Amino acid sequence: MNCHVRVKTQSPSLEKVRDSYATGQPIAWVKVHRLPDYVYFNHQVHVTSGVSCVSCHGRVDQMIEVKTG
Repeated sequence: MNCHVRVKTQSPSLEKVRDSYATGQPIAWVKVHRLPDYVYFNHQVHVTSGVSCVSCHGRVDQMIEVKTG
């Protein structure tokens, strides 16, 4: 949970995240945006806060092909 343990701890929009963390069950995300391949999400806030890629994306260093969805 990293920063979400301290930030917006009672936010209704993070209820799924809290439940997933408590139960160990993954969140069934629904894709709401179709973005072109050139669109990039800036991970800088997470990286500088010490949140590793593994915590959200799994062991990308062991994936033969990294892809979304």
